[in-house]
Amino acid sequence: MNLHRPLRETQQELSDIFSWQTSRVVSKSLSLQYDKVLYLLEHTPKAESLIGKKVMVHDYPNGCIDVKYCGESLPCKAFDKLDKVRQGEIVDNKRLGAVLALARYEQAELESQGKRQRNASSPNRKEQVRQYIMNPAVVEQIKQEQNELQKLDT
Repeated sequence: MNLHRPLRETQQELSDIFSWQTSRVVSKSLSLQYDKVLYLLEHTPKAESLIGKKVMVHDYPNGCIDVKYCGESLPCKAFDKLDKVRQGEIVDNKRLGAVLALARYEQAELESQGKRQRNASSPNRKEQVRQYIMNPAVVEQIKQEQNELQKLDT
């Protein structure tokens, strides 16, 4: 016998509840920074009206990041400052070899100093995923939604 009350929240609302949420201020250049990644908001009238205002950054257990204002997602692009230079993606060039060697050297030096690591206070995503999957309310909701989708497909 199951004495738990039925869930009223949708799957998206549950995902938002279980996400790591942090507020950030939108700069004049329509950007914000979270976990050493710069997020550039798309140039829209709504985004321009948010300059100087706080938005919420949702860090979901699966690693996805979403920027929201009043519950509405804002389209944005990520610019990761910690991205590595991949020499295979760059065409061979006599002058590029020295520049790439310098970039590799600087990246290795920053890694040895611990400056090329994510924020230590950020959530451990692997643990979040494990706890999210083990939550019986979430598992039951997912099963119900999958059953409903199967019924619609047939």
